[in-house]
Amino acid sequence: MTGSVVVGLDGSPESITAAWWAAREALDRHLPVLLLHSWTTQPLDVPVAHGALYHLPCPIAVVPHG
Repeated sequence: MTGSVVVGLDGSPESITAAWWAAREALDRHLPVLLLHSWTTQPLDVPVAHGALYHLPCPIAVVPHG
């Protein structure tokens, strides 16, 4: 089997549990585990204009592994 076991983290207890599960799956399958986390600089309590969502740049981070 090729690839990676991928899991997203948001700091919640559930995401920590998911990370531990992903680590165990990766170990059992002899695969690397990739932990993903993202954030925004926009405060959560500030509304965003609907049209602005389509004009924001979408940076993509590529993390080499292996």
